[in-house]
Amino acid sequence: MNKVLASDTHLMASEGKEYDVEEYQGIDVREKLARQRQLLNARLGLDVALRIGMDMSEIFSAEDLTISLETDVSRNDPLRKTVGELVQQEMAQIGMLSSREINRARRKARQAMSKQRSREAGEDGGTSSVGEEPENKKPKLDDGLVEVKPEDLYAAGSLTNGSVPDSTGSWGEAVDWPFENFCDQLCQDLFSPSWEVRHGAATALREVVRVHGRGAGKAADQTKTEMQDCHQQWVEDTSLRLLCVLALDRFGDFVSDQVVAPVRETCAQALGCVLNLMSREGVNGVMKILLQLLTHSEWEARHGGLLGLKYLLAVREDLVSEILPVAFSHILEGLGDPVDDVGAVAASALIPVAAKVVSDLPDQVEVIVHRLWDLLLEQDELAAACNSFMGLLAALLSSPLIHEHMRPQPLTEVVPRLWPFLCHSTSSVRRATLQTLSTLTAQHNVGDGISWTADVLQDALRHIFQRVIVESVPEIQDLAEQVWGNLLRNSRLEDLLVAACPYVSTWLCLTMQPAKLAIDPSQLIQSKSIRDRSTERSVRKPRTLPSLESGGSSGGAKCELKLYVGGSETTPAAVREKNVIRARCMACRML
Repeated sequence: MNKVLASDTHLMASEGKEYDVEEYQGIDVREKLARQRQLLNARLGLDVALRIGMDMSEIFSAEDLTISLETDVSRNDPLRKTVGELVQQEMAQIGMLSSREINRARRKARQAMSKQRSREAGEDGGTSSVGEEPENKKPKLDDGLVEVKPEDLYAAGSLTNGSVPDSTGSWGEAVDWPFENFCDQLCQDLFSPSWEVRHGAATALREVVRVHGRGAGKAADQTKTEMQDCHQQWVEDTSLRLLCVLALDRFGDFVSDQVVAPVRETCAQALGCVLNLMSREGVNGVMKILLQLLTHSEWEARHGGLLGLKYLLAVREDLVSEILPVAFSHILEGLGDPVDDVGAVAASALIPVAAKVVSDLPDQVEVIVHRLWDLLLEQDELAAACNSFMGLLAALLSSPLIHEHMRPQPLTEVVPRLWPFLCHSTSSVRRATLQTLSTLTAQHNVGDGISWTADVLQDALRHIFQRVIVESVPEIQDLAEQVWGNLLRNSRLEDLLVAACPYVSTWLCLTMQPAKLAIDPSQLIQSKSIRDRSTERSVRKPRTLPSLESGGSSGGAKCELKLYVGGSETTPAAVREKNVIRARCMACRML
């Protein structure tokens, strides 16, 4: 893996050939430059300016259109190896031919022999006239079946070890695993320069292994022990190739609030299917390589390593007690990674095993909870990892055993860190925030009652009621109503009266707000800035959301984003009108 990572070859979105300039044969240099200039003008949209008489000749010169020979030489360097060749070379140096490779060579020889026999049978069977044209359609027999030629059977069986299933689904006299050739081709496509090919190969490999993986690498003429050995060699070989893709893939799409890495995500899912078939020793070997990726300097490799750990912990539930103590420190370090997307994957990797973290690592529970609260303090509304952080925090705090392993935490200091995320532009973040608040205010977590101060309780009530009024997603409104009920049932009566009475009239005005009139910002609560009281280190405070900033009380700028009953001005009018009655009825129930 070190040699693969040290190579200067990465798997990008494409090889870049689509940007190469076509070579014009048989024309002089002037005409070639003229055609290139015309093509470039069309791509940049400068041809429109030329039509209206603007001079675009000075934007780029003839030297800019001249292809550098050094670039072509470096790109077509015969000594430069592709990723697939590099991986194949490194895996070949591990040892001699394995039993899997021996079976593959034997199978190829068998296919070559059958092909030769079919050719000899075709030559002896008769000759067809030269002038006759081949028929386009296959003739149908009397019983409605289509006649299939021998060469068609061979072409269909080229990817299934020379065998094709019959009408009953049986593979007949097939000796080797029928998908051996097909999976070998998919493993080669995993290192294609095009990300679409890599993604498709990983998807197909994941499904084949999930459904038919238990027969991978096996042959009918082997003993039971040989079958098990060949099967383990096949899954280990496949896992190594998937690990190489996780380490070398650099394609990421940033169309949402966090990176979308389809190739690495799908390869990690395929790796999870392979790990489900692997022995304990093989799983430990894969885990060591994944931990090795977490120490790499490039964030894409760390991202791929954490994705692999995520699906390893989710799939091998029988080995979580062995894997988690070894990998926990590395995942905890990944939470504080300078790249938000790496921290998000680290948090999501621990969410399925949060109960195991509390039961098997009691000494680390308080550490990770305090770490998550500190990370939320450093996040802002543009961060991509806050959703996963709050999901992990809610999963840990909902465990019944967590109070046995950590001291009571002053929630009056940490709960206000959630307020900015209630107004996040992404619905998943708002949902995760309310789920965390629902966990914190549940009966089994508050015991005799919510011990918040009246000020914190007042801010909580104002934020929750405001979220119900302006929310456009019904599921989030239901969560907000649930949190509101927890606050009312589990708070002390004297604190509740002090917190709620001054704002009952304001809440009534918000409930009766005209649907087509924007809400006055002075009636809304803004997200207050939280400053760390410790003087030892400085923590970045969360930015206040412009959608809830009040210009009258704080002296700041006026609110730019207008809020209405049932949604904001960015919410479609039809959706807002549909939510108005629902928001008002829910607000009345809450009051």
